[in-house]
Amino acid sequence: MAISTSSQPLIPIFNGEKYEFWSIKMKTLFKSQDLWDLVVNGVQIGEDEGRNNDNKKKDSKTLFFIQQAMDDSVFSRISMAETSKEA
Repeated sequence: MAISTSSQPLIPIFNGEKYEFWSIKMKTLFKSQDLWDLVVNGVQIGEDEGRNNDNKKKDSKTLFFIQQAMDDSVFSRISMAETSKEA
């Protein structure tokens, strides 16, 4: 098992094969970063502007992880997504 030497976790790359294994690894990554709810439920917008900004920032972080986890050969499948839930 690879261990990250920096504060950034290693991101498993999806190349179009073995989606089941990749998705398990990504789910664990998102849970470890407290981001899984965003993937499942999308960005929750409420009346608290500060919380909305925090949720949008977390969603952008989650979308970044998803984009980084895509091999160039499959990236076009999610390239137009603007939220982690869309991706």
